[in-house]
Amino acid sequence: MPRAGKAPLTSGFHKQTMTFAGAVLAQLPILSGGRGQYYIDHQDRLNKVLRDAFEKDMPKTVKTMPDLLASAELYMMLFGKAPDFSGLAVPEVPNDGEYLTIVVDQELAGSKEVLFQARKKLFPTWKYTDDSLDVAIPAEKDERSPRKGTYVIRVRDSKSPDTELLNKSANDITSMNIKTMTDTEYALFSAMYFLKHGEHPDKNTWTLCSGSRCADGDVPGGRWRDDESCVRWCSPSDCRPLLGSRRVITLNLESCILGPRHPIVVLFIMCMI
Repeated sequence: MPRAGKAPLTSGFHKQTMTFAGAVLAQLPILSGGRGQYYIDHQDRLNKVLRDAFEKDMPKTVKTMPDLLASAELYMMLFGKAPDFSGLAVPEVPNDGEYLTIVVDQELAGSKEVLFQARKKLFPTWKYTDDSLDVAIPAEKDERSPRKGTYVIRVRDSKSPDTELLNKSANDITSMNIKTMTDTEYALFSAMYFLKHGEHPDKNTWTLCSGSRCADGDVPGGRWRDDESCVRWCSPSDCRPLLGSRRVITLNLESCILGPRHPIVVLFIMCMI
């Protein structure tokens, strides 16, 4: 959960948290005075009771695949429901640091504009166009797209782009023949990073989403600027010391993409997980 003072929380985030807390209070069973006082005096025990109760209500696939828990939390926060993760394969990563595991869901992440607007529940967002992002950055120009099916990526848990990819243009990345983030993947990554660390990535850098192209051939990117999560773009030949891509690890998409599935509603006490 984000902590106060690290990043501005939107009114929507506060409203959802308070509404959910009220719903939990309304459903609490009536306890005897002695038992109620026990939990007041032993809040670590109360934490465990609440954790256990909500774990039992999680989808089975989240229980058996804990790497997917962060994605379930993220989609719950943004859309009020979590996808069915059954059948998803999670790629292995090298033992060289912490990685985030991100489910790029066909239904909930299929529209770039809808995802852009949903992220306003976490923090203010801004884009360098009045057009829909689905028009400005068409999915057919992405290296990977959830419109073809749900898939999983893993990316370094880092506030900045990969060090070895800084000061390299999108043209350089193309010649290196490596997989790097699309703009949709960055939108999910930055939101997940925020939920985990309480702050937005790229406060002093700019992630080049070199796995995507704008309609006019430019390359989208994301960063935090002036208390907003910004989406803008640059030329594919642009290179700067603080501009860089993020490498992604994913399975062969033909073998791991899943078609349409039915999302299931799950509940979490966000501050307890």
